Amino acid sequence: MWWRRLTEFRPVLPDLFDVGGEVLAYHDFDELLDQVTRLLNEPGLTERLGDAARSAPISTIPYEKRLITILEKIS
Repeated sequence: MWWRRLTEFRPVLPDLFDVGGEVLAYHDFDELLDQVTRLLNEPGLTERLGDAARSAPISTIPYEKRLITILEKIS
């Protein structure tokens, strides 16, 4: 499901994910359309982003710490 790899850009996003490597982000509607088109037209991109997102917390930041950071940032 490609839309799980696409999110609106927020300043905190790079603190939590590798933007472009784990998720794709957009700033405006035109960029959203570009990213959706990219996800639909680049074979394997969704899987590569998902694989990177799944493996990154294991190798760099434990999930529990990432979740605490996310909760602190949104509260």
